[in-house]
Amino acid sequence: MKKVKASAPGKILFLGGYSVLEQICSALVLSVGARVRVQVTPRKDNLIVLKAKGFGEERGEIKGSKVFWKREPKLVFLKSVVENCFAFGRASGLSAGGFDLTARNDKEFGKPSEKSGLGSSAAVTVAAAGAILHSMGCSDVDAIHKIAQYSHSIAQGRVGSGFDVAAACFGSCVYQRFSPRLVEENGVVAASDAEWDFVVQKPALPQLFLSFASFKKSSASTPLLVKKVFALKEKNSQLYWDLVNELNQINLRALNASSIHDWNAFKAFVDEGRRVTSILCDKACAVFEPPEARALIDAAYSSGAIACKLPGAGGLDAIAALSTSLEAKKRIDAAWKKNKALKVMAVSIEEKGLEIE
Repeated sequence: MKKVKASAPGKILFLGGYSVLEQICSALVLSVGARVRVQVTPRKDNLIVLKAKGFGEERGEIKGSKVFWKREPKLVFLKSVVENCFAFGRASGLSAGGFDLTARNDKEFGKPSEKSGLGSSAAVTVAAAGAILHSMGCSDVDAIHKIAQYSHSIAQGRVGSGFDVAAACFGSCVYQRFSPRLVEENGVVAASDAEWDFVVQKPALPQLFLSFASFKKSSASTPLLVKKVFALKEKNSQLYWDLVNELNQINLRALNASSIHDWNAFKAFVDEGRRVTSILCDKACAVFEPPEARALIDAAYSSGAIACKLPGAGGLDAIAALSTSLEAKKRIDAAWKKNKALKVMAVSIEEKGLEIE
């Protein structure tokens, strides 16, 4: 093994909230210029030492192809990626030994107790998978992506579509999820050997300026919101699929409008998607767009945004706006900074995903 540094970006799910969970649906995921950075340094023994600011230190020991921990780690995503990298590495004949792994987030992710909405768990999973596998001698991005997707899914109970891992690995993308059976029916070695049926395409976007803010004293529970929407799917499948299919068609039209720089149409489709998503959540007894968020969206539009919405599953988690000029971005940021409930972040859209130093 060798010393390796890797980093992966955070993300914003701008189009595709809820619908991205279905394999037929497309989502627009924007990676951002805030990164999680991981360094792997080989040791001369069989110990694994994980360090992350705010989480303390975790220790494990390699025995065969498995890692045994001194205690159950709090760093569940790092634990998962370490164990799966070792299982894959041993099965693939890669060099695998003890190492120190340190992880740190750029300041935009906030403190460990804060939820920024930028997806630090996916970013640290991808950065760690990239650093560990490169250290072992594997530089195959496809393998890194599979291991990261598998590890992230296992760590969060085999739920989620993987859009955040894809963006952390490949950068901003139009994404369609993989079949859930790939992680539900396989171990990591079989999963890494399988053909994955996800779709990742580079979006046809010009240079756009991003305004992004998180709500300081509130945070939406994405798993709870998704659980409520999936309960609607079980209760009234026809209504659920009618709304999800309508939402997907609207998102596809929004993507097409952005590709030809028709920003009036893009705004109209984004707003129509907000309306349909709100109906979907209302039927599921969930709240997508709380009333207090609408004034912030209106302020962004008044300041020159071409689109504004609550990204992902919505709720009072975060808010994002796109504009075509730096001047409009500055006006949006200034308008939002007047609201003491918001933490406005200096992040930009980034094309790149995983980077190895």
